[in-house]
Amino acid sequence: MALASPSLRARRLPPPLLALPLLLAAGALRAQSLPPSCPASTPVDSPWHDRAASIVRHGGLPPSCLRALVRQCGREADREFLDGARAALCSVRYEALLAHGFGGDFQALVAWWRKPEPGVESD
Repeated sequence: MALASPSLRARRLPPPLLALPLLLAAGALRAQSLPPSCPASTPVDSPWHDRAASIVRHGGLPPSCLRALVRQCGREADREFLDGARAALCSVRYEALLAHGFGGDFQALVAWWRKPEPGVESD
């Protein structure tokens, strides 16, 4: 029985690394699916490093963009369990929307959230 050449063995990736390109592609698709009201430079940084600075950066986005991003987070959470990083990013976006889109008025944010999303049928 002939053994595979060293060059062939070196090209085989361990199973966890085989999934890496798929994960990277999923992240790229998520970044491309930003709402049209958002500029191309929408922050997607990790809020784990500096949550306050991340909230400030998101606060610089137009309120319509923040609303769309928070709705997007809600739809994603309805479809699947968000991992820690995604949940933290959604939390930062919510905080920025509360502060910069609603002036800290939680009741106004709740009233907005309860309104049906335009163009989306409710159950």
